[in-house]
Amino acid sequence: MPKEYMFVSCYIVAHLSQNDVSVQKEHVFLINKIVNEILRQTTDDGLVWASGGDGGHHAFPINSRLQFAIELITLLRGWSLECKVPLKITACHRPVDIIEGADGRIQLVGHGINLAGRLLLIGGPSFVIVTEAFCEHLKDQIDAGIKFHDKRLVTLKNFASQEVYLLSVENVFESRWETQEFYHDRLLLQAALNKNDFLEVIYRARRLLEINSKDSTANDALYALARRKIRPQTEDTFLCDLFMNIQFGPEVIYAGHLINAKRERPYAMLMKKGKPCFLF
Repeated sequence: MPKEYMFVSCYIVAHLSQNDVSVQKEHVFLINKIVNEILRQTTDDGLVWASGGDGGHHAFPINSRLQFAIELITLLRGWSLECKVPLKITACHRPVDIIEGADGRIQLVGHGINLAGRLLLIGGPSFVIVTEAFCEHLKDQIDAGIKFHDKRLVTLKNFASQEVYLLSVENVFESRWETQEFYHDRLLLQAALNKNDFLEVIYRARRLLEINSKDSTANDALYALARRKIRPQTEDTFLCDLFMNIQFGPEVIYAGHLINAKRERPYAMLMKKGKPCFLF
C-alpha cells in the first residue's frame, strides 16, 4: 500500500571527479552527521535516509512534523555555503511503496523516490528547488522567513510537467535561477543524455563549461557519456574511443574550444555541417 512521503534530496556536485578520497570521505561523513542530527531530534516513526554515497534522499512521512524537512534543507545549505562544497538540494512530495531491503532495513520504491532522483538532475548549487506539492503541504507549518518564489514549469523524463519553486530562508540563504539561456542549455543537455545523442551531449556540455568550467551538470553528463559507451554514427574511431575512455575523455572535452561549424574540414571527426566541433 503506497504511503505519502516528503523527500529532501541532496547531491555533492562533481563528487566522483574528486581525486582525493579523504575529501570524499569528509563530505559524506558531514552529510550523514547533518542527517543524523535531524533523526535524533524527532521521535517520528517511518523516517528513512536512503544514502547514495554522494548524497541521498531523506523521506519524511506526511504525518510527521514536516518543519524538520525545512530544517534539514537549511542545515545542508548552510554547510554547503560555509565549507564551499557545491551541493544540489531539492524537495518533493509523492507516494512510495515500502519493502524490506536486502539488509532488513526499509527500502522505498515508486514514484516518490523516482521523482526525487529526477528532480536532482535539474538542480544546481546556487538554488534550492521544491515542487508545488511540497509547498502546499508545508505552507501552514513554516515561519515567515521562509519563501517559496520564482515559480517555473519544468519537464522531467517519465513524469508530467512539474511546477517548481525556489526556496529561500531569510538571513540564511537566497536561491536564484541561473540565466534563462544557461538554464535552457541544462534542459537540452539532459534531453540529449536521455536520448543518448553523443554529439548533442558534448555540444551542450561545452556550452555550459565555457560559462563555468566547474559546472556540475556538464561534468556529470560527460562522465555519464563515457560510462555508457555511447557512440555516434561514424566510421572514425580514434577520437570516439578517446572520448569513451572515462579517465581521458572528459578531460579532452574540457580542453577543447567549442565552435559552431560552417563547413566540413578533414581534421575534425566531429566537424559536420551545423554540428559542433573542437579545436585543440
